[in-house]
Amino acid sequence: MTTARESPVKGRTREIVSQQSFSAQIRTIIRQRNIIILMILFLIGVGVFSALAQWNESILYSRGIATLYGDLAGISMLISGIIGMVVIPFISDKYHMRKGIILINLSLLVLLFALFSLRTIYIIYLVISIGVGFLLLSLAPVGLQLSLETVGGESAGIAASLLWLASQVGAFAIIIVMSDLYYYSITLGKALKLYYLIYDPWFIPIIFIVTLGIISLIFSAFLIEPKK
Repeated sequence: MTTARESPVKGRTREIVSQQSFSAQIRTIIRQRNIIILMILFLIGVGVFSALAQWNESILYSRGIATLYGDLAGISMLISGIIGMVVIPFISDKYHMRKGIILINLSLLVLLFALFSLRTIYIIYLVISIGVGFLLLSLAPVGLQLSLETVGGESAGIAASLLWLASQVGAFAIIIVMSDLYYYSITLGKALKLYYLIYDPWFIPIIFIVTLGIISLIFSAFLIEPKK
């Protein structure tokens, strides 16, 4: 009878200890520089990709490109991203390059985003979409591997969960901000008679993406490359 009365107490004690251990793990993880930077990179990276996937058709349509071709560019971005998620992590593992791969990809992405802000022919937009998908989506597995090497195997699951939480916040926020900036561009263009913004209302939202790319590049420069 005594044992039966003590069991719930022991169970609650173990639960409290487990909760304390979990909260302590989270505090330890988010104090590490790599994890904080990776959370920022995932927030921006997944957010930008989601926003482009959402608005790519509208952007191209506003520049005189038919909806069918806008859909094709979006599909191409997704397919190239899947290929990139295989190729880039393989290169990263082979040469044990995490920070280097992230810096190279983000540098090229900033250039592609800047080109995307310009009005040009469809084939250029298609090439940009393929490049963005390949370079941007491939950063996800590299970032997850870097988080694993940073926190170790026991805390890898918690670190990955924090990164994906940040990515979902970014996806939600950046899609909305892009939409708001689109309508702001039209309003500003009419108010100040800036006909370029009326003619190309997606210019400011894309410059916003360029800015996020530069911010990501700056933060990634402070990542710590794990030792072999």
